[in-house]
Amino acid sequence: MYWRDMTETEYETLPETRLAGALRWMVVGCAVTVIVPALGVLSAIVVLSTGGVHANPGNVFSWLDSPHRMGPI
Repeated sequence: MYWRDMTETEYETLPETRLAGALRWMVVGCAVTVIVPALGVLSAIVVLSTGGVHANPGNVFSWLDSPHRMGPI
């Protein structure tokens, strides 16, 4: 059997070339799973970098070194 390029009509008529049924919902679910958290992270970075909700505009992410500031434990 040899490999050949399919024509436009073959792409339209063959059901194997389309996303349908459960496969379509899996693709939609994966896209939502990736896009929603990515938008959340981007919005959090924007809010923190612009001095939004309880952020210190001059020292964003200063909470990362807070255990070091507390001293020896």
